[in-house]
Amino acid sequence: MAKIVCAMAVIHGPRATGAPETAAPEKAQQVWDGFEALRRELEETSPDWALLITNDHLTNPFFPYVAPMVLGTAPSFRSVPEESARLPEMVVPSDEAVSAQMLDAVWEAGVDLGYSYDLLLDHGSTVPLHFLTPRLDLPIVHIHQMVSRGPRPPLQRCYTLGGALRQFVEKRPASERVAVIATGGLSHWVGGPQMGQVNPAWDQWVLRQLEARADAELLSMQNADIEEQAGNGAHEIRNWITLLGTVPGAPGEVVSYVDHIPSWAQSTAHVRFRLQ
Repeated sequence: MAKIVCAMAVIHGPRATGAPETAAPEKAQQVWDGFEALRRELEETSPDWALLITNDHLTNPFFPYVAPMVLGTAPSFRSVPEESARLPEMVVPSDEAVSAQMLDAVWEAGVDLGYSYDLLLDHGSTVPLHFLTPRLDLPIVHIHQMVSRGPRPPLQRCYTLGGALRQFVEKRPASERVAVIATGGLSHWVGGPQMGQVNPAWDQWVLRQLEARADAELLSMQNADIEEQAGNGAHEIRNWITLLGTVPGAPGEVVSYVDHIPSWAQSTAHVRFRLQ
């Protein structure tokens, strides 16, 4: 069977590339160091392709039909210009054969995953890829989860999707090597009077659960509690939870954590998972 050779969770806040100079230099350096450590790990483990689990920021024109989870099924995808991220347009290679087979396998496993041949990428993909695969030479299979507005997929459903993805990888050819990357923020509020605030206590609690692989504790969180304690942006934790389903039992290791960068309106974290 194929092997997941690295798994990591990282931030994707647009101001990490769009306004890096507004952060305190020592805090910005911690962010760059976290990305660099994971970039080296990604390169050293030599995956054949990577699965990127992120969320759509209302970039794609899904309305009035909104799929809670969408798989990109094209040979490549392009990004949209975003002033907040200040990144050039990217054309990101994918693997059409892998994504088509993945779709069938996930459906067979009982998860209703939507698909799109025209998936547009925003900072949820471009910011982490800018740091992790700057040459854009690694095929990236994309899954977007709807967290920017409700109703959102239940946490357990995200975890179940991760398990179905793991089963798919395990049935791939034995020589194949796969990376799994989840992106998103910890606590942060988007819009409104609390914009720019974070909750370090909640962030640190989440990171402790990842280190201990206390999956049940994370899955017990309620949407209302997430939003009240950690902000509407914290629903992006779903992306990290989907990743947990792909690597059951692998403890998390915090590579970098910055409790608050006010001008970026977020805290930051980079986490790797120790695989057997």
